[in-house]
Amino acid sequence: MRRSSILTISAVSCVLFGVAAIRLNSRFSSAQAAAQTAQPVPVLAAGAPQSAQAQIKPVSATVPTTVDAADARSAQLLRQPGIEIYTAKRGETIPAVAHRYLKETSYLTSSELAEAIRGVNGKLTGNVLKAGQQITIPGILPASVVEKTVPVDKDFEVRAIYLTGVMAASDHGLRIIRHWREVGGNAVVFDIKDSDGGVNIPFEHPLLGKRQV
Repeated sequence: MRRSSILTISAVSCVLFGVAAIRLNSRFSSAQAAAQTAQPVPVLAAGAPQSAQAQIKPVSATVPTTVDAADARSAQLLRQPGIEIYTAKRGETIPAVAHRYLKETSYLTSSELAEAIRGVNGKLTGNVLKAGQQITIPGILPASVVEKTVPVDKDFEVRAIYLTGVMAASDHGLRIIRHWREVGGNAVVFDIKDSDGGVNIPFEHPLLGKRQV
């Protein structure tokens, strides 16, 4: 072959190899860009250091789609202030638990607290509780009630009703007191010690004798 033919063939071959290389390089770049686009990009908070980019990794978490209604209700009750969970003993009754917790709550009578216990627990039937049964006690006070003297003017007009100690501590007595206040009453007189010698509030005194409080 002539020298000119050889040079022509070599030049054409170089051109063809160059075109092929350019096409292959463009395809490789497109594939690499697509792969990078498919990867999740972590989002950094404003002011986060650049080194944090190497520490952040995309994670996946499985979240339960359903939550037991009883568990959700219990968790909600435990987050509320003034709530206490009590575990009943064998043969214990709702009125007995209410009487036990009355002084620690904002309720004034055991029957009011017992009704509130039934209302907040929802599914309670009857009075007797099962051993180990957990019930919610509502109205728990953050601290004990401290009684304070209420000062009044010398010309203060006292408009009071009289109740025995037993009546004052009953639901009927509370209804009388509330009605008395609605019609303009401002005081209540009730017995610390009834005429039969019964004592209605706990205190220590020699004259108390053997009477039960």
